[in-house]
Amino acid sequence: MVGTSTEALLSPQEAGERLGVSVYTVRRWIKEGKLRAFRPGKEYRVREADLEEFFRAREVHPKVEKSPDESAEWGFHQARGLVLEAARKEARREEQMVNRLFESDLPQSKFSPDLMEAGQRLQDEFSPADIAVALRELALWYARLERDNANLREALTQAGGEIHDREQAQAEKT
Repeated sequence: MVGTSTEALLSPQEAGERLGVSVYTVRRWIKEGKLRAFRPGKEYRVREADLEEFFRAREVHPKVEKSPDESAEWGFHQARGLVLEAARKEARREEQMVNRLFESDLPQSKFSPDLMEAGQRLQDEFSPADIAVALRELALWYARLERDNANLREALTQAGGEIHDREQAQAEKT
């Protein structure tokens, strides 16, 4: 989703100043998918809301002793939160990867205009996260297909060897 004109957009330098880290750290976080950003031109831009979310997600809370019942419930919620956060991070990384793919010059120079048009329609109609999920499923399907093909080739090779052995045994008998 592209930011609106009312949203504050920050350069990596400005984001680094707000967080108290270098611009290189901000760029690394963006490339690692830790900090959500987009690239309208040559330079990354970070929405203020994404920077605040990044900051809140890393907030440290003091430990408070809890009763065993509260600890178990809290542990469950903490584990659930960690799983959700990991899923969000993975989705962000995939979204950024898909965005970089569509923004690069590589597809335009390597693929036909029809394929590029189809890719643009996909980008317009589906979110990058949905595209990434579909691509992951396609890759898994392809990997299963390759595995099944390898198994079939092995079975055919083995069967061919057995047929050859039988034919040779018959030739020796005659």
